[in-house]
Order: sequence, then structure tokens, then C-alpha cells
Amino acid sequence: MNLSYLICLLFLLILSLWDIKKLCIPNFVLLIFLISTLFSHFFLLKNPFIKTFLNTVFFTFLFHVISVLSKGLGAGDVKVFGILAIPLSFLQTCVLGIISCIFGIFLFCITTIFFKKKTNRIPFIPCLTVGFIGLQFIGGSF
Repeated sequence: MNLSYLICLLFLLILSLWDIKKLCIPNFVLLIFLISTLFSHFFLLKNPFIKTFLNTVFFTFLFHVISVLSKGLGAGDVKVFGILAIPLSFLQTCVLGIISCIFGIFLFCITTIFFKKKTNRIPFIPCLTVGFIGLQFIGGSF
């Protein structure tokens, strides 16, 4: 575990609580998350810029397209996923997306079946948090 991981985890926990409560993520918190992640990733760890930039742009664009086509992801979810792509490799970001989506589908089924909620909105940031933690358990170290 390094500083980037701890910063991401701290912000994910805060954003998860916020998303559960309000289904909305404030941009000022995302800006602080972005600046903290960029600082720890580039200045403290001295990682290459171009790979990180391409990875972040690709996955932010991909999640944005999914958001527009499915109307299932909010803008905050797309922004958080884009920020998480900064410290992760391409493969790690793919695995994060898969774990998060599987957990999101599971959460949607649980809320629909057991709580009889007929909603198409569930907080996705907690799913990203579970995926981010799960990524560490399956060997996706930074």
C-alpha cells in the first residue's frame, strides 16, 4: 500500500457516504480528490505522465459513453472512475470496472427483490469502493 492508495481509499469512503445519503457528489470534493491524487501520483511517486493520461482519458470517455447510453451512471460516478484511473494501470482499471459493475448489479437485485424498491437509481460510488478494495485483495497493488 502506498500514499496514492490511501488517498483514494479515504476519498472513496467519504464519497460513498455522501452518495448513499444524497445520490449526488459535490464537485468541490471531486476537485480536492483529483488534486490530491495527481499530487501523490506524479510528484511523490514520480510516475510517467503519458500512460496515466491516456488511461484516464480512455476510461473517463468509456464510462461517459456508457452513462449517456444507459442513463444508469451519474456524472459523479464517471468523474470518480476517471480519477481512480490515474493511479491504476489499464488492466487494474478494467478489473476495477468489472468488480464494481458486478457488485452494482448484485446491489440492484438485492434492493429490488428484498426491499421491493422499484428504483433505477442506486449509489454507485460504494460499488467503486468495494471494487477498489477488492482489487487490492486479488493482487492489484499499486
